[in-house]
Amino acid sequence: MNALQSQVEVARRSLEALAGADAATLSGYLDEASVFRFRGDVPLAGEHRGPEHVGRFVRDFAALLSARGARLEVAHVVPGPEHVYARFRVTAPASPGRAPVELGGCLMTRVREGHILESSLLLDDAYAFQRDLG
Repeated sequence: MNALQSQVEVARRSLEALAGADAATLSGYLDEASVFRFRGDVPLAGEHRGPEHVGRFVRDFAALLSARGARLEVAHVVPGPEHVYARFRVTAPASPGRAPVELGGCLMTRVREGHILESSLLLDDAYAFQRDLG
């Protein structure tokens, strides 16, 4: 596996770990200098540094999805010159008084030597995320 393939694999696995509330797997790609940002005007938004804080974010994010019966699925992963871009979809079935959910976003990750230097979770529509899942 070459360096580019390794970066893509780290980005894919980190997004899958986020989707599955697998803080242990994601923490394996982090060190104390790693930064994870969740952009938007939502309660979980902010900057999370190091394995402990990122792990807490992963558990909170997964709990938010789980409470609504939502799933996060990796759509595709594309390497760029500085970052790896992992597109995802969040879906949830209709429930009493609530329409089904289908939202998109991107995890933009910079990887070096198998470790995440920084990741930014970007939502296509932060308002819809808050309305439908918050």
